[in-house]
This record gives sequence, C-alpha cells and structure tokens, in this order.
Amino acid sequence: MPIKKQTTKTFLFDLHLDLEVYLNKNLRKILGMNFYKLDRLYVERHFDLVQARKVGLKYFVTQVQAVKYNSKEKIIFSLNDFDEFIANYENFLKQIKKYPQLKIIKSLTDFNSLSEDQIGVFLGVEGLNFINKIDEVELLIDLGFRVFGLTWNFDNKIAGGLNSHKPLTKFGKKVVELLVARGCIIDCAHLNHISALEVIDLAPSNFIFSHNNLNSVVAFKQNLSSEILSKIKTKETLIGLTFLPSSLTTSGQQPTFKHWFQHYKELKKINPQFLAIGTDYFGFAFKDTALGAKNYIEFNNSLMKFKISKAKIFFNTFNYFYNKIKIWQ
Repeated sequence: MPIKKQTTKTFLFDLHLDLEVYLNKNLRKILGMNFYKLDRLYVERHFDLVQARKVGLKYFVTQVQAVKYNSKEKIIFSLNDFDEFIANYENFLKQIKKYPQLKIIKSLTDFNSLSEDQIGVFLGVEGLNFINKIDEVELLIDLGFRVFGLTWNFDNKIAGGLNSHKPLTKFGKKVVELLVARGCIIDCAHLNHISALEVIDLAPSNFIFSHNNLNSVVAFKQNLSSEILSKIKTKETLIGLTFLPSSLTTSGQQPTFKHWFQHYKELKKINPQFLAIGTDYFGFAFKDTALGAKNYIEFNNSLMKFKISKAKIFFNTFNYFYNKIKIWQ
C-alpha cells in the first residue's frame, strides 16, 4: 500500500467531486461559473490543483454524468443515449490529460504507481439511464469505471430514483450481480429507499453512499433514514457526508460547516468506521456552499478548527477502496 498509517502527513479522500460537471461545457451552465484552468488558484470555486496540494487531497471519485441541461428552460433531463455518454467520457479524458497531476486509477498497477505529487482519480458514473444491455455495463467496466450510481434521481431500466418507490428490476439485479463479480462499488446515493435496501442485500460488501447526510438531523429525501442506518450498522461501507445545501439545513437557512458537523457527530455515534467525505463540490452553485466550506481550503481549515481527525476519515475510505483495488485488473 503506497500510503502507510504511520505517515505524519494528513490526506483527504473525496467520494464525490463532480469535476466532470465543471469540465463539461453544457453542465457547467448549471453552476453559473466561467471556466478557469485547474492549475491556478481560484478561491471562488470549489476545487483546483493548487487547493488540492495545500490540503493534501490525494484521491477522489469523479462521476461522469448521465444528464443534460437545457439552459433556456433551466431544467435537467436524462441522457438516454449510450454513444452520447461515451462521447462525454472521451471528452472528459481529453480534459484530464491536460493535467498530469491527475491520474486515473483503473487497476492495482495504476494505484501502486501513483507518484507523490499526483492525485488518484477513480471514475464513477452517476446514473445508468442510457444502459439497455448487460454488455454495455461490461464495456464501462473495461473502460475503467469502478463506481456505479445506478440512478440519478430518475427511474430507469435498472432501479428507482429518489422520487419514486420503484424497486430494482430483474435486469437491475443482473447488473448488480455483474458489478459485484467484477469488484466494482455500487453507489446508493441517489437510489430510493426500496432499491437501496435491495442493493444492500445483493451487494453487502460492495456498496457505499457517496454523498448523503442523516435524516435524523435534517429531513431530506437524500439523507439516510434510520432504517437504512440500522440495516447497514455492522456492514463494511462508507457514508460520504456532503455539503449539498438542501441536505444540511431546513429551507431558508444559510448552511454552515457547523450544520455538517452535526451530521458528523451523529454518524460517529452510529459507527465511526462509516465516516467519509463526499463533498459534492461542483454539484451545486458555488454561491450556495456552506460557510466554512466554500472550497477545499476553507473545508480543511474547518476540519482542523473543530478537531476532526482527517486521518481517521481518510483511512476509513482508503482501506475500503484498497480492498477492492487489489482485485482490479
């Protein structure tokens, strides 16, 4: 393992950084942001490589989106064409290659060869709306995708999104079985209650919630219910506590790091091994970000101010992923 627990340097591992949104011309309109190169410091955005170096961001999962944005009507709708998704993926690769500090990890060899000054990037997909055949899932795995969100809120041929009560389909169960067989990680963040419980049963060692908070702290449909938390209490998994504004506070309140900290304290009581970070940075407009976590630098400062162990959170995530990486070809 390249990073040892004895190290004196502290790192971050983010389960959900929506970098593809920022690099995607169409989706960047959702953020209302202009594009600036990632190798310059710009504190009016969530992430750049200078920030990453300052705070020790060593790994992150970035999701290639399965949605499109209609800027005229200001609505997000499902991307249902496999070839269009692949085109977005290929464009993302072109953008990433401009920054040699970022290295995509598809295998144990990639992981072991990550240099000290590089950041490991794990490819995810947020919503399989465009999938019609099991062979297409196989192709995504062969291309290097390792973290699979079955839906992004929308129902599809695999599972039910947050806005429904639809269970996994027969085809969806086959998809889950394939992902488990290939050592992939299933992200339940946007699944509805019923579909998530089924995934947990079918993939008890291969699921996470990448960017979710707790319903007991703030009632919000993406926040995890007491039933889900009870179901997973003794399982090996991760919950990436997030800065998604609507998951932090009730309507009308300005979210702050203190709101995030309430979720952290509650989850720590339930099972400290679950503690992980899933910022959802670039997944919402910068102006809506919680005070004290406007970007990675602010977030890191708040972690230290509140005496939160970065090492504990990092190694929870690192060890979980390493157990999967060991079998990746």
